[in-house]
Amino acid sequence: MKFLTIPVFAGLLSLSAAAPQTTTNTAAPAPTTTASPFGQPNIFRPIVQSQYEVWTGAVHYNTTNGKIFKNGKTTDITTLLTFTVPAATAGLMCEVHFYLDPTANVSGTGTFDVFSSLAPATHSTTTWPSGNLRDAYGGRLQVSKPGEAVFLAGYGNEGQLFPCPASATYGAELVPTGDADDIEWVEALAGAYVLYHS
Repeated sequence: MKFLTIPVFAGLLSLSAAAPQTTTNTAAPAPTTTASPFGQPNIFRPIVQSQYEVWTGAVHYNTTNGKIFKNGKTTDITTLLTFTVPAATAGLMCEVHFYLDPTANVSGTGTFDVFSSLAPATHSTTTWPSGNLRDAYGGRLQVSKPGEAVFLAGYGNEGQLFPCPASATYGAELVPTGDADDIEWVEALAGAYVLYHS
């Protein structure tokens, strides 16, 4: 498998590792659809979804459920994603998307940040040093249940549109943003995907 290096992935998404800017525009636009997008021919989904425990460094590899969680009392949980980008996307533009079906659980702020990873998770661990290998910042999304999450203005949302890294494999991480967040979904029904088009 071909893995994107730090500068290549960061360059493709034009991501800024700087801290997100604050914004007064916290209201998300209305989602465009509540129907599942997964039947579309011009999308690809993660080939592996894993959960990461921030306090311990443990990775639960290839889980059937995704979780973005923070309550300040127990470990934060993020979701690690591994994407393999189809060769057919060469020369096209890609967009990060996130969809929740009606069975998903959402409480707290309902927002999360997207980061690239230095390398995707490859197996389960109980502690460091594997970790999440968080890298560049890609934006903040507000979820809607059911429906599509939307990028919030003022957070450097370069994940919205970028040249597709055709035939490459890369990792990403979905991270809680508020003092209390709980977003949970079943992978077969919901979660992240990438839309590609000219």
